[in-house]
Amino acid sequence: MEIDLITLACERAARLPKEHAVRVYAIATNKRGQILAERGNSYHKSHPIQKKWAMAVFQPEREFLHAEVSTLIAALKTGKKIDKLIIGRVDKQGNRKNGKPCIVCATMLEQEFPHVKIYWSKENDEND
Repeated sequence: MEIDLITLACERAARLPKEHAVRVYAIATNKRGQILAERGNSYHKSHPIQKKWAMAVFQPEREFLHAEVSTLIAALKTGKKIDKLIIGRVDKQGNRKNGKPCIVCATMLEQEFPHVKIYWSKENDEND
């Protein structure tokens, strides 16, 4: 199931605007595998939560909404428990890249969502 969702996240990431070198898309699910929220990264929209964690790791330039943070904010609004976060990342050509969360998102996930299982795309791996 995670493999299918990683593929879906990469497909959706490939549909994001190609104006930047990488495109990231995240999907949050509950224990039953139902999608609670999904979002792509933004290079234009900021958010106080994203800014808080960017400042916490001394990287204020990363205040623009990352797919992981945006997805988790939306998933929390459903009122349902988040079980998994799946992250897909692609380059401008749509090739899979390593979708491991950056230091900002990794710190936030570790401290705010320690119970959530994290899965991400891996470069050149069609079958994760």
